[in-house]
Amino acid sequence: MRSDQRQSEDAQPDSKATNPQRLVLVPLMRRVENTAWKLILRCLAAENRSSLCLPIPIERWIEGPLGLRLEIADLRHLETGAGEVLGATLMAEKSIRISDRIADQENRFRFTVAHELGHLTLHTHLSGRFRDSSDGDFLSAKFEREADRFAAAFLIPENAFRQELVRFCGEHGQSATDLLASVSREEAPGTRILTEQVLPRLSRRFGVAQTTALGRFRDLQIDGTRPMIPYRVISRLQISGASRRQPPR
Repeated sequence: MRSDQRQSEDAQPDSKATNPQRLVLVPLMRRVENTAWKLILRCLAAENRSSLCLPIPIERWIEGPLGLRLEIADLRHLETGAGEVLGATLMAEKSIRISDRIADQENRFRFTVAHELGHLTLHTHLSGRFRDSSDGDFLSAKFEREADRFAAAFLIPENAFRQELVRFCGEHGQSATDLLASVSREEAPGTRILTEQVLPRLSRRFGVAQTTALGRFRDLQIDGTRPMIPYRVISRLQISGASRRQPPR
């Protein structure tokens, strides 16, 4: 069994949290977000911790406070032509199995583990087993979306995300609200700061892919009324990021 690959750090209070342009974030899927947060609090209490450790030590928590089994296995026997099976959840056994093909892809591995934890937490009444293929068509789009949102909320808790975003923006002479407004208007300077500086640092801080970190700007709304960044802008940033990662021909 893998151990956590990096040293966890405590998330410290941010001295800039009193900024007059205080950022108030409200999740789109409150039930999913609240469920993920309660599970985090349970793990913190079990380890007698008063603050978050980042990146979230998901492997340690699953096999420790959560009392689940986590295995790396060959899951090819579960494939039925719908794509690679990346993870599987066995409800009765309280077991999560992750494909050995992504065992060395840390960000993807962590997200898949969190995704399966979402099934174990949210969907125990629906099926005895979930298997997640690379095309995402494992049972229904609704359950897939919920498990994905749970994974993002568990690995990138809203309060820590807001705190780190404010801190990283401040280090570039920007308030988070001003930078988000600039990116929403698709202004080049603000977009560069987000994509070249802030987003990579958020990704490293939380131990997730940049696409996962970017998704939090969609899943959390400012004052519960509007996305941090409009969906159309996020879609363009995702396409732009994917094109930058394409190997040269």
